[in-house]
Amino acid sequence: MERREQGSAMILSIMMMMALGILVLTTLGQHLSGALMLTSYEHRYLLAREQAESSLNWGLKQPWPLATDDKWRCQRKDISISGLMQRLNCCIRLSLREGLVLVKGEGTTMRSSTPLTLFQQATPTSLPDGSWALTALKQSWLDFCPESDVKRCETDSDYAEEPDAKGI
Repeated sequence: MERREQGSAMILSIMMMMALGILVLTTLGQHLSGALMLTSYEHRYLLAREQAESSLNWGLKQPWPLATDDKWRCQRKDISISGLMQRLNCCIRLSLREGLVLVKGEGTTMRSSTPLTLFQQATPTSLPDGSWALTALKQSWLDFCPESDVKRCETDSDYAEEPDAKGI
């Protein structure tokens, strides 16, 4: 009397369903991990942008020394927001446009990365104590350099005149 095994097809189909389920869960986990990382980057970007906006707003309310040269003048202040320390960093420089000052606010996304920078153009007004008060131009808040020479928006240590390439 021969006995045939029963249920081997059922075990094989259950094993296939389990393998397919593991494959689907692994793929879903990878997508979830990528979405979580993207959300983390967006969160850090929004925090840096908010810090740069705060730096600009704070800097526009500060008195600034009269500029006698064409270098960046910076002011920094450490503040605590909900128990977290943030550094406001605002710099000004004479604009290429007559009678305007370029204001730069910075926010950091990570400690090792370059700061997120927002720019604003403002008109300076001399105060009796020899400093400047700044008044922001309407609709002049930018996330790119408004100068015709983009290198003017970089920090002084990064700004260097490039030699004229015509003689090469």
